[in-house]
Amino acid sequence: MAELRFYALNAEKKGLVIINAGEGVKFKANTSLPDGVYTDRAHDLQFKVKKGIITGKLNSQQIYVVY
Repeated sequence: MAELRFYALNAEKKGLVIINAGEGVKFKANTSLPDGVYTDRAHDLQFKVKKGIITGKLNSQQIYVVY
């Protein structure tokens, strides 16, 4: 089983930085971001927020800047 190691840092309802220090994984975490679709500016990937939950796919050993 893959070890899940990620860290998410909220930026006061404006954005989010996600650091995946483990293997690739589907991601789901609580957030203060409003509902909507957000783009990671480093890799041009999309993340969805609905009812305070952000979801998306994380590649291994990557940092994401989402806003």
